[in-house]
Amino acid sequence: MFDFKKVLERMNSEEYKQEKAQQAERERIAEELRKRTACFTGHRPDRYGHYDIKHEKNKPIIKALTGAIEMLIEEEKLNRFISGGALGIDTLGFFSVHKIKEKYLNIKNILAVPFDDQDRKWSPEQKKWYRRMIELADEIIYVDTLSEYALKDMTAGKYHPAKLQKRNEYMVDHSYAVVAVWDGSNGGTGNCVRYARKAYESRVLFTIDPRYDNHLDVRYIGHGI
Repeated sequence: MFDFKKVLERMNSEEYKQEKAQQAERERIAEELRKRTACFTGHRPDRYGHYDIKHEKNKPIIKALTGAIEMLIEEEKLNRFISGGALGIDTLGFFSVHKIKEKYLNIKNILAVPFDDQDRKWSPEQKKWYRRMIELADEIIYVDTLSEYALKDMTAGKYHPAKLQKRNEYMVDHSYAVVAVWDGSNGGTGNCVRYARKAYESRVLFTIDPRYDNHLDVRYIGHGI
């Protein structure tokens, strides 16, 4: 039998009120951080450039990413950037932020990786760049170890394709701005953009389209405009 008296006593207790106040404070801090944060999503290199991050073909997209990052710093006053650590735009976004830190000293470069052994099947060269990101990151989040993003009955640290989407959801949930290198197609990047559009919090979506000379489109979502 449900005991309403005990529930009411619990809700009126100082301990309960303290817990609720602490929860509200944690939520306030998290929202303040979100408002200062951007994340990256995008296609694998064969859709816009080359797997070798130093290749000439990647220079146009690096220039477009750098321009977007500087706009977010200067115009939106953001200073936290989350990359997913994957091959392609995640890597280029991370190192673009790393370079910009020479100019903007208060910038934080954050990695949110889907699971610990993300690079297990990558080439030695790709592993080298990944490990470099791990070394340089101001903060590293292993998303599959977080209770709200963990998948039931799946071992933390091990590969599963669903963990990639959970990583994307974490990045969007904790960001005000999403920088997407996206050609409008379906797939992981398209899913990430759609998730960002459906999220209830206000945010801005920077879309860089490799089909049209890396044209930048800026859309504000949930701002009442």
